[in-house]
Amino acid sequence: MTTFHDILGTNSSTPIEEVKRQYKLLCSRNHPDKGGSNALMQLVVNAYEQVIAGKGDGDALQKVAAATAAPQGQGQDNNELWQKRCKLLELKYTQCMHEKKQLEAKLQTMAGELEAARRQVESSSPKKGASDGELQTLRNENRRLQSQVSSLNAELAECNATMRMGNEFKTDEDTKQTENKENNREPRRDSAAKRKVFVVLVVLLVVSALGFLNKDTLSAWLFPSPESNQEKPLVKVEPNPEDLARELAERQRLAAKKVVEKPIEPRIRLANSVGVWTLAEFENVSKPYISVRSEDGSYIVKSCTEDFKYYKSMTRRSSRMPSNLIFERRDRHFEIYGIPYGNGAAASNWTNSKSLMVNNEYFANTDFEAVYYELQMACM
Repeated sequence: MTTFHDILGTNSSTPIEEVKRQYKLLCSRNHPDKGGSNALMQLVVNAYEQVIAGKGDGDALQKVAAATAAPQGQGQDNNELWQKRCKLLELKYTQCMHEKKQLEAKLQTMAGELEAARRQVESSSPKKGASDGELQTLRNENRRLQSQVSSLNAELAECNATMRMGNEFKTDEDTKQTENKENNREPRRDSAAKRKVFVVLVVLLVVSALGFLNKDTLSAWLFPSPESNQEKPLVKVEPNPEDLARELAERQRLAAKKVVEKPIEPRIRLANSVGVWTLAEFENVSKPYISVRSEDGSYIVKSCTEDFKYYKSMTRRSSRMPSNLIFERRDRHFEIYGIPYGNGAAASNWTNSKSLMVNNEYFANTDFEAVYYELQMACM
């Protein structure tokens, strides 16, 4: 006896999904449009319907003979068969409607998130424009101040030249006056020398007279006794231990105030994917950031508190850096540059393009909008 399970290649314990897969496979092979016959196609359809209805162990050939003997489109078996088909179609319709509602709800949620991200990006764009305008204003002010400094330097040079000429003229005048004074002082020096010689002679006469009169008094005056030259003994004062401890504590307190803790510089995590924006946390600081890696191993990084930064890999050949990249520090095998303005400095640059070139390196913006929105949520 050939059963319906034998035709489909199933049994009573075969799952419904496997039965459907076998049915589709046999239909694709026995379809009249692909070289099959109507009889075989009808046999496969009847076998599938009987297996779905739980009658897979019935005799397939007897069922086909009975269906052939009865007039087409009549009989109770045909009515039951069409009713079962209707029930299966209703069940599939219900499942499809349920999946459709779920997909529509998910689509609405994603559309809302995308609209919120777009509004956030649009709100940040005017701020960037304002910052560019302020930067241009500062540049103009810098140029004006530089021109003023140049003019002041020119005036200062003229003043210095004038003062130098005046000093030279004054030096010549002072030299002439000094020579005249020296010439006038020569006669005075001769008279002063004579007076000094006279005073010395008078002093020598007085000393010799005193020596004859009282030699002991003179010798005592000229050569004093050793006792008068003895110095008083020094008294050594021991320091107070409490004063020493208080002074040491004060020095330690002042030294502790001078010690300034060095801020912790965040370190990014190395990624294997290239050209895809990802959300992660720093290795040594529990703070989120987003980054994208280039093919040469460099990164573009954006965190909650800092603007976009360019992590240049030291394995790349050194070249002249663009003017909008400002060097900040080094970290492992990276040179870190800030991007205060220009290409890659704002989120709108990444949103409105497929990729950006920073320092002759291409960085893609794949998944940038979604990851940037996640970063903003994490920073709140």
